[in-house]
Amino acid sequence: TLDKIFEETIDLDEGYLEVTAQMPLRGFEFLGGTEAYHAMTAQPVYGTARLVSPHFFASRSGGSTLRLLNVGDREVTGTLTGYTDNGEVMGTAELDVGAHKLYRRSVTELLEIDTSKLGANENLIGYLTVEMTDGTHHLPKVIGTLTFQGNSGKWLSTLPLLSRGKNRTLFLHVAQSAEVKMFTGLAILNAGHAEATVTVEVYDEDGNQSAKKEFEIAAGSRVVDVLAGPRFFGSGFSQVKGHIKVLSDLPVMSFALFGHNDQRFMSAIEGQE
Repeated sequence: TLDKIFEETIDLDEGYLEVTAQMPLRGFEFLGGTEAYHAMTAQPVYGTARLVSPHFFASRSGGSTLRLLNVGDREVTGTLTGYTDNGEVMGTAELDVGAHKLYRRSVTELLEIDTSKLGANENLIGYLTVEMTDGTHHLPKVIGTLTFQGNSGKWLSTLPLLSRGKNRTLFLHVAQSAEVKMFTGLAILNAGHAEATVTVEVYDEDGNQSAKKEFEIAAGSRVVDVLAGPRFFGSGFSQVKGHIKVLSDLPVMSFALFGHNDQRFMSAIEGQE
């Protein structure tokens, strides 16, 4: 814990950690509360003018929290935009992140989403982009995360914002089963300017392919569903353990999570190359 690392009591409602080392490291941290805990992966810093989340949601009992960390020496201004699955704009918000400061806001508040108009079990979903500049010709040094919170705070899950798409992404967990009341959701976003041909493959723990589907995603659109949904493999698909492979002829951004049908827990699965 931080108290043990720094050998003193650390009392912060919000903040960030910076780790430097003489050799490459990969890190993560666990964050716990009274109702739930979740993990965040440490991120390296690269200059970028755009960060993307392939998924966000808003509901009456939960939603998504945006965090942006500006590690540069100049203030960054940006525009957050929320989109539907088909690329239609839901709303926008202007934001400022001071040099070396952490920005934290609810997406529901930023996009002025009225959740009172949603049903008790209804979610408003889409994807997000953050376009940024520091007023120079240099790329801003900003990283970010999106934290999902649901079931009145009883589950939390966090994924890093993405700065680029990939032609190949692996998700190292599958949990889709009506018997154990678990599901795996997958969102694939084509943030480019041309139609992409995407193939989703699922393998069991022995490396045998158990499902495969190929489809097109228009520019600025995404495909999102659970693995047993009609957009992917249909109601007959059931598998626990294994991995998912997302392949595309053009770079795409993807997101996966698994959870309990009764929302007892939810956990994001970070994609790997």
